[in-house]
Amino acid sequence: MDQPPQPLRGKQELIFGNLEDILSFHKDIFLKELEKYEMMPEDVGHCFVTWASKFDVYVKYCTNKPKSTELLVQHGSPYFEQLQRLAGLEQPIAAYLIKPVQRITKYQLLLKDLLSCSNAEEYCEIKDGLDVCLSIPRKANDALHLSLLEGCDISSEQLGDVILQVNYFCLIPIVI
Repeated sequence: MDQPPQPLRGKQELIFGNLEDILSFHKDIFLKELEKYEMMPEDVGHCFVTWASKFDVYVKYCTNKPKSTELLVQHGSPYFEQLQRLAGLEQPIAAYLIKPVQRITKYQLLLKDLLSCSNAEEYCEIKDGLDVCLSIPRKANDALHLSLLEGCDISSEQLGDVILQVNYFCLIPIVI
């Protein structure tokens, strides 16, 4: 097997982001928690609320994704296509690297389906779980927009929270 092209060497963390953290969260914590609600799907929202802070692993992954994609497009295609053929994989690496982003969307859809089937008592907890899943893309977008301020001589902590985003790349930070 050939060595990765020079621009990819040592860039595993950039290419794959924090996939290992996501795997660990699901394997060691979240799957076990979800399984507790197999017979009580109306209470599954509690699981998302309880572990809401751990879902920040997805925010980190989504924030890194554009850099990963750019690096793969510029330098990785022939190398990863060769690996794909050798491993007998049907899909290219990009199809696998988008899976964590798709998982959040899938959670949203599943919780929306549960919500549509729930009664008033069950509604609140499922809705809270859905809110956790809906907050992840917002947090990731905020983080991506804040990353555009890199090089600014004022830290993002001093600028305060993003309260308004105008257009695609224009932030109006408000110092609180």
